[in-house]
Amino acid sequence: MTLHHALEHVKSPSAYLKVIHSILRPGGLLMIIVPNIRSVSSRFKFALEKLGLRRKKVGSYYDTPITCGIFSPSVIRKVFPGKG
Repeated sequence: MTLHHALEHVKSPSAYLKVIHSILRPGGLLMIIVPNIRSVSSRFKFALEKLGLRRKKVGSYYDTPITCGIFSPSVIRKVFPGKG
């Protein structure tokens, strides 16, 4: 099963993941893809904004009515301790 840019749009990711876990077959795999606010790309875009070389606000992409959570590697480690 794959969650491709979906987890950041649910109000309770842990409850959502519990439901998914309950429907996964034994030994089934779940691949989760979420935006990484700490990626090199995001940090570079933030730097360009600070220098006035980029007009679009990187943070504004995540500040929408449909985005409920922002993920970074440290957040993922807290949600999935010992998984990577």
